[in-house]
Amino acid sequence: MTGRMGVGPERIREINSLRILHWLIDDGEATATEIAEHCGLSRTSVNAALANLHELGWITTLEAVTGTTGGRPARRYRFRAQGAVVLGADVDVHRVEVLLADLAGTALAQRSQDVEADLESSARLEVLDRLIAEALAQARVRADGVHALTVAVAGAVDDSGRTPFYTPLPQWHEVDLVTRLRASFTCPVRVGNSCKLALLAEAQHGQAVGFSDVVHILTGRRTGAAIMSQGRVIEGSAGAAGEIGGLKILRWERAIRDLTAHPRLPELEDERERIAWVVQAARDGDAEAVACMRGYARDLATGAAALVLAVDPAVLVLGGEMSLHADLWLEHFMRPLKRLVLHMPAVRVSTLGRDAVVRGAVRRAALDVRNRYFGDSLAAAPCAPPASR
Repeated sequence: MTGRMGVGPERIREINSLRILHWLIDDGEATATEIAEHCGLSRTSVNAALANLHELGWITTLEAVTGTTGGRPARRYRFRAQGAVVLGADVDVHRVEVLLADLAGTALAQRSQDVEADLESSARLEVLDRLIAEALAQARVRADGVHALTVAVAGAVDDSGRTPFYTPLPQWHEVDLVTRLRASFTCPVRVGNSCKLALLAEAQHGQAVGFSDVVHILTGRRTGAAIMSQGRVIEGSAGAAGEIGGLKILRWERAIRDLTAHPRLPELEDERERIAWVVQAARDGDAEAVACMRGYARDLATGAAALVLAVDPAVLVLGGEMSLHADLWLEHFMRPLKRLVLHMPAVRVSTLGRDAVVRGAVRRAALDVRNRYFGDSLAAAPCAPPASR
């Protein structure tokens, strides 16, 4: 028998189960009473939904604890993040990194390797393949045991996973990474922009938690940006939203040149070494190195101001390599930014370090699992709990 709107009891239980599951994912553990109060459901409906979720492998029951009133201990329920395995990767100009994780982002295995900037695409792909194989072997997970996979690359990424516009990755325009990975994996595969994926990580674990309007700037040897509006990362019609770095008038293109314009800079071939030398000189109090930092900060503020004026974010997050040295330049960034914008957002420095991009790739893969297994309908967890095997 169905209800007045044609919805049967099984579908009602599924809807209740989805509602509870999404709340547990966002808010952690809770008792049945707390769930009933928050979701506006009867205890009977909650108990039926919890039994369903437990049977499907999406929740775990925690050991009962005695309440403050001294009554019977209440069981608590928690989302079971181990219900699926996801893989994230970051293919950058100077580094390739792979992270195998559960749906909460907890690492099961992690591998990385520094690479030369001019490494050709075929060799870079071989590094990616090897790191993925090593991570799977470490976690004792087969390729068909991965339930979603996301790879981050530098540059605008279109719906097919290609980089049709500029990318600093050598010979990358011809790379069809999605097709290549689908030859080894049966799960959903996507390729995304590194800045946008780093913003996803900030929204889950970092300085953008609790904010729906955010600008994220990924600093370093190249500067990139991503935008979140009303809780959604903006891709744009061709995946190019936020790609303002090529506008010379906004000064991001010259930022690293100004940073390394020290008159006594040694002849170092590697740009990373040149940046490190200036950073250390500034920490040692060298006046010219401090001036280089000031110039870099002004360059960064010019482009940041354009984004802030366009988006009006509540918070501006500074991530990437140069954010690790923000104590040397943040003050010089804030001053011109305040002069250039109408409304000054809160400015926060990322705490995620160099793993922000790969953690964002894992987050994107976890969202794909969420949409696939408990979006509009509810399916069993692909990784069943040990007791149910």
